[in-house]
Amino acid sequence: MKKKKMTQADLIFKELMQGKKLTVRDMFTTPVFSNSPCRRISDLKELGVPIKDAWTQTKNNKPIKFYYLEKKDMKKFNQRAGLLVPSDWDDTTLSIDIKAIVS
Repeated sequence: MKKKKMTQADLIFKELMQGKKLTVRDMFTTPVFSNSPCRRISDLKELGVPIKDAWTQTKNNKPIKFYYLEKKDMKKFNQRAGLLVPSDWDDTTLSIDIKAIVS
């Protein structure tokens, strides 16, 4: 069976499902390397992923937005995907059907 290459949206979803809070800066770098992180967040939201956002400050007191999933949504998606814990969303989870999980 041919493995599906993970898209940038898949990688962002995987990071969020591991409980990470991501900034645009985070998504520009490893492991996502997205050239358009805001667009990928929009893509995920259009698929029905209830991504939340909030503002925080950097060490230099600059405002910066971060994106995250609420624990109740992560639990719901884990159940739908047949996974037990968020750590199951690792590099072996290569064929994520986000639309099927969130709908």
